[in-house]
Amino acid sequence: MAASTGAGGIAEGRVFDLERYSTHDGPGIRTTLFLKGCALRCSWCHNPESIDPRPELLYDPAKCRLDLGCVLACPQDAIQFLTRDGEPITKANAALFRGRSQQISGRRHDPEACIRCGRCAEVCFPRALELAGRTLTVADAVAQLAQDQPFYQRSGGGITLSGGEPLCQPAFATAVLAGCRARGLHTALDTTAYATWSVLAAAMEHVDLVLLDLKHMDPLEHHRLTGVDNAVIRRNASRLATLLQARQATRPVPSDQRQRYGMWVRVPLIPGANDDDANARAAARFVRQSLGVAVTRVELLGYHVLGRAKLERLGRPDPGLAWTPPTPEHLASRRRIWEEELAGTAIAVAAR
Repeated sequence: MAASTGAGGIAEGRVFDLERYSTHDGPGIRTTLFLKGCALRCSWCHNPESIDPRPELLYDPAKCRLDLGCVLACPQDAIQFLTRDGEPITKANAALFRGRSQQISGRRHDPEACIRCGRCAEVCFPRALELAGRTLTVADAVAQLAQDQPFYQRSGGGITLSGGEPLCQPAFATAVLAGCRARGLHTALDTTAYATWSVLAAAMEHVDLVLLDLKHMDPLEHHRLTGVDNAVIRRNASRLATLLQARQATRPVPSDQRQRYGMWVRVPLIPGANDDDANARAAARFVRQSLGVAVTRVELLGYHVLGRAKLERLGRPDPGLAWTPPTPEHLASRRRIWEEELAGTAIAVAAR
C-alpha cells in the first residue's frame, strides 16, 4: 500500500503499532512505528499481522465476555455467535442472549463479508477483538514520534520505522522520515531491502542508520522460506553499503558515535532453517566482503514463538513447522562463527 492522500492533500499511511521506550530497534531509547505490508512471507514471522497491507481483526477467545456487543456493532453481520444447539445468534436475536453467556458455545466470523471497519473492536472493552491497521497522517505520525525527544537526546536514541516492510508504503515512510529528520531526530529504517532502488535511495536521504535484515544466503532456500528470491536484497544491500561508505567519507562521525550511523545487519536465527554453519559463514563473508566498513554491528536474533499465538488470533493456520527457540549455548556458538569470520574488522557481534 502506497501512501494515500487524505483530506487536504495530507499523505496517509497504515500502521499497526507504535512502541515507545524500545531498546531493541537501534541505539538508545527509541520509538518504533510499525507499518503494514510486506512482500516477504517468512514462515517464522513474529508479526504476521504486518504482512497484509489491509486492516485485520485479531480475536482472543480468552478475553471474550460473550456480551455480543460486536454482533450488534457489525454493519455487515459478519460476526455471529452460536447457541449450545448450534443455532446462530445474530442482531435479530442477540438481545435474548446478552448476559446469558452459559447459553453461548461458539463464534463465527465471515472474512468475505467483513469490511475491516473496526467497529466491533471499538465496542469490545475487554479487547478480545483488536484491529491491526489504522490510518495515520504524516503530520500525526511525526508528532507522535517526536513526543519522547528528551529521552532520545539523553540516551542517544531516536525513532525507527519497522513493519512489515516500511518501504511497501514508500511515500508515507519517506515523508515520515523526512519530517522526523526536520525535527532533529535520529532516524533508523528496519528493512529487508526488498524494494526498487529508487524507493530505497529516496528514503535513505532521511535515514541515519539502516537495520538490514538478512534471512538466508542461498537463493533457493531464501525463496522456500520467505516466498521471494534474495537477488534484489543482496544487490540493494551492496548498493546501500556503497552509499553509506561515500557518506562516511564526506560526513565523518566521531568514533564514539560510530554505531549510531551506517548499517546494522540483523539475522533471525531459526533452528533447522538458517542456523547451520554453512549459512552462518556465508552470511558473515557477505557482510565482510560486500558490505564492509558500512556495517558497524551484527545482531543475531533468536527465534521465538510469539507469532504462533497471533496466527491463531488472526484465524490463520499455523504452518506446523517444528521450530523451537535456540538455546543460549547454540546462540553463543553462532556468535563465535560470526566473530571468527569478522575478525580484524571493527564490526561488533551481539546475540539475543
